[in-house]
Amino acid sequence: GNFNNYGGAYLSGGGHTEFIRCVFEDNLANRSGGALAIVSGSLTVTQSIFRNNGASRDGGAIFVGEAGTEATIENCLFEGTTGTSNGGAVAVRDGALGRIYFCTVWGNVSRNGALISFAEGTLVVANSIVWGNTSPDDPQQIPDANNGTLSILRTVVQYGASGTDIVTDDPLFLDPENGDFRLQSDSPCVDFAHDQFQTTVDINGAQRPQAASSDIGAFEFPADAPDADSDGIPDSYEGDIDTDEDETPDYLDTDSDNDAIPDSTERATDTDRDGIMNYRDDDSDGD
Repeated sequence: GNFNNYGGAYLSGGGHTEFIRCVFEDNLANRSGGALAIVSGSLTVTQSIFRNNGASRDGGAIFVGEAGTEATIENCLFEGTTGTSNGGAVAVRDGALGRIYFCTVWGNVSRNGALISFAEGTLVVANSIVWGNTSPDDPQQIPDANNGTLSILRTVVQYGASGTDIVTDDPLFLDPENGDFRLQSDSPCVDFAHDQFQTTVDINGAQRPQAASSDIGAFEFPADAPDADSDGIPDSYEGDIDTDEDETPDYLDTDSDNDAIPDSTERATDTDRDGIMNYRDDDSDGD
């Protein structure tokens, strides 16, 4: 981790800066932009992870400020960042423009929102997931713009937000508490992305779309991935674990937990929200 007044890891003051497949972790800013701050020029960040960064003022991970400044953030994960004043993950202000596409924003903390636009800033959010963030002064994950401009499209937002095609259902991550933000098979995010903001790969480089349309958020559900036991759960999800200890790994076992309910029926879902997928949980409804 690094420490600075603006942009704990990097401060951009002009020209164009691009980050691809980077991990920004444990960076701190005494003022704004725990990991990155841009106050002039343009910034593009793709397929990157922001984890446990913090700022004393605005933008726990990224701060975008000053008129004419632009930032495009795509296929990124924001997790566990803190912006003490505004924008636990990203803050846009002072006439700047921020675009956030296909991002997953979870577990971030600030006084006002995980993503925020204020003081004549403009923020566009599309095909993203904003869930499980904490704002003591306002429960909204993306507050209405305060003297700024906000546009949200096809995005899952806990508690809702002003925009078009906003979804408030649980995005159904596989195991967010342990850092797994891949989607369960029946997630409302699957095949829901708007075509206006398409991208060809996800955060891990997996092809988009895998089906009729891309999935929203940073992680594409592997619809056509190898499935050796034809249970509808990708082998990459099941892995070599042998849940019922019958000497058949789950990716080859059609009843991984030996509960007489086929994995194809239980699927990669977590009905009782205990962190164990139904196909591995012999009491999947918690009764």
